[in-house]
Amino acid sequence: MKMNEDFDKIIKKEKRKKIVKTFAISVVTTLALLFIGYTVSNRGMALQYEKAKEMANITDMIESPNLISRSQYLSKTGWVTSQLKSDRFKNIDGYLVAAAPLEINFSLFGVGYASDQNSPLTVPITKTKDIGAFSRENGEKLPLFFNPKHKQTETEQEVKTTHEARTLSGLKNHVAEVAISFKEPMTYAEIQAKLPDNLLINWYWLGMASDQLSVTDTIGKVIGINADEAGKLEDESLETSSSSSWSSANYPFFCDCRKNSS
Repeated sequence: MKMNEDFDKIIKKEKRKKIVKTFAISVVTTLALLFIGYTVSNRGMALQYEKAKEMANITDMIESPNLISRSQYLSKTGWVTSQLKSDRFKNIDGYLVAAAPLEINFSLFGVGYASDQNSPLTVPITKTKDIGAFSRENGEKLPLFFNPKHKQTETEQEVKTTHEARTLSGLKNHVAEVAISFKEPMTYAEIQAKLPDNLLINWYWLGMASDQLSVTDTIGKVIGINADEAGKLEDESLETSSSSSWSSANYPFFCDCRKNSS
């Protein structure tokens, strides 16, 4: 009997050792995997963060009509998802007016604008077929640019060319922002020659990529470049190709980047 009891104790002791050993190996393996996962995640998020900043810089440079970014910070942080945010303002005759912020989500799996960032709302603004475009986030009115060569299809929303600038003459002690579309393409020099002295150009529209695009196709997706404080574009291009060094008023460098990327 005693030999059987001793044998049972030995078996139980060995089982406990095996369980403890297995548990220890599991803990060490789990901790190692967590450390590896955390390290890989951090590195991946750091890379995506750089991509998000580059996307924000490009958006500020060529997709932000008269929008000035004054900050760039993480508004949401997480292990695998975060959000880069930039507070923005409009310069309207020297008055800084708060505008919808730029929000870019990024994760281990990609980078993109936050929900509804480029999804404006179009509604009628008169009893006719004039429409206006507005931000879904704060109701801010968005500029409309018209393509005189576009031929409307039956399925498109009918949009008549607006002439809202004419209403400004009746407003006293007001400042306003207006978008101007020309009937024919004009060079930078031709635009400067036609500008009155009391009109400040904050942003230059570069036109549409295709004659097939209608005004509603490009709402919130316009391409252009912000001017400097005097309403001008810089004459000398930068020598670096880094997006972080892009100048907000550097049209020659913008053209160089387009050539090099095509």
